[in-house]
Amino acid sequence: MTAPQLPPQVPELVIDHAAELYALEVAAGSAAAAGVTAAVAELWSWAIRQWVGRFRGIDRPVPDERSWDEYMTELETRVRAVRVDVGEPLRQWARDARIMGARQALTELVADGELPQEYRERWIDGEPDPDRQPLLRWIVDAQAAGARSPDPSAVLEQLLPTALPADVAEVLDAVDATARGKLRAAADAASHAAGSTFTHVVREVLAPAQQAVTTAETTTAWTIHRAANAGIEAMARALGAERLWIAERDACPDCLALSGAISVDGVFDVAPAFGEPATPVWPAPPLRCPPRHPRCRCRTRLWLGRTRRNSNLPELLQADAERSILLGLRRPGDSERRRLRAAAWLLDNGTTAPKTVQDRARRAVRAQAFPSAPRRRSTSTR
Repeated sequence: MTAPQLPPQVPELVIDHAAELYALEVAAGSAAAAGVTAAVAELWSWAIRQWVGRFRGIDRPVPDERSWDEYMTELETRVRAVRVDVGEPLRQWARDARIMGARQALTELVADGELPQEYRERWIDGEPDPDRQPLLRWIVDAQAAGARSPDPSAVLEQLLPTALPADVAEVLDAVDATARGKLRAAADAASHAAGSTFTHVVREVLAPAQQAVTTAETTTAWTIHRAANAGIEAMARALGAERLWIAERDACPDCLALSGAISVDGVFDVAPAFGEPATPVWPAPPLRCPPRHPRCRCRTRLWLGRTRRNSNLPELLQADAERSILLGLRRPGDSERRRLRAAAWLLDNGTTAPKTVQDRARRAVRAQAFPSAPRRRSTSTR
């Protein structure tokens, strides 16, 4: 798990906001997933210490079946003792993330400067919309105040629904049962596994138990980013505005294909990604906002046709996404083969990337391997 790396064309405030949300994700993970993470880590530690202590080395096999059964019985007991309580603590973090996302959306809008004429006529000069008036008044006051913008908390309290988005609530309802199921499967395996080496212990018990941690950590990341983007979506809906999709530079091809896309009636089109059919939206379509899949850290921003710096940000984002594909930027564990296919498709179908980038991509496609340099390290223990 690493801090977001957004394209350099994105306004600096948006990059700061992505880092702020990432910090919230880390804090939520420490609070909500720490218990099961620490318990499974101790499980690994106990398993290693006991194996070395009993059998005189991690590479030494057990001397007999009785020794194996005694060890595995104790391990099974410890696996069954691991407790999972992730869903409920995450609910408050999700509420905080939604408020953060909504606040970020509004401050980014204010930072873009004076509203485009079309929106000024619709929102400010036209027939006032009673439901929209408090929000519009805050925007006007904030633009006038500049760095001393008023706190939007009161406005957000009126606009944000009390309940979490339905898909977030469903995922949080299921996460504990899913993680417990992983641990139960690991404990059941310990009760009847046959083997004689520590490799068998890892494969049959410890690795399946680790999946409970992966479930907790992945759910935490998805929940925080989904809730934050739901806050941004709520502000867009309140204003009748659309949103712009911003992918990380090493995002998956499905997300990079969306970078620079603008929502239509609040929904993003799930189109083919660089010549390949798009993978299904998780947990279910339609795609109203990121995350597109469990490990996705894409974000959106309100889009009124321009930022303070430029009006062609969508095109710049798509060009940077193509460059990322051609350079093979990816996270550890992501498919290199798929990026190579995407790069080959871009080279065959046309791209605006610089010639040096295209030449490098052609060499990678011929070699069926990208240079290792673009690959980004991760601090995750997963």
